[in-house]
Amino acid sequence: MDPKILKLLKCPHSGENLFLMSEDSLQKINDQIKTGKVKSLNEVIVEQELRQVLCNKSETYFYPIIDGIPLLDKTKAITISK
Repeated sequence: MDPKILKLLKCPHSGENLFLMSEDSLQKINDQIKTGKVKSLNEVIVEQELRQVLCNKSETYFYPIIDGIPLLDKTKAITISK
């Protein structure tokens, strides 16, 4: 993702800046996807492994990047069951 564009993006929920998720954190989410523990805010279980994800600073909301396009729809933000 272009760093200039990334600087402009804000979390639709918290207003915080968004960051590209690290590979380690992304792997943890993908491991949870395999167990069916990852849902979007509209309660849809995420089934497809993610390649890139944006997250807010507090890591409460996660937004997948699909084909280079960040999905910043509030209802499609991802949450993780703990």
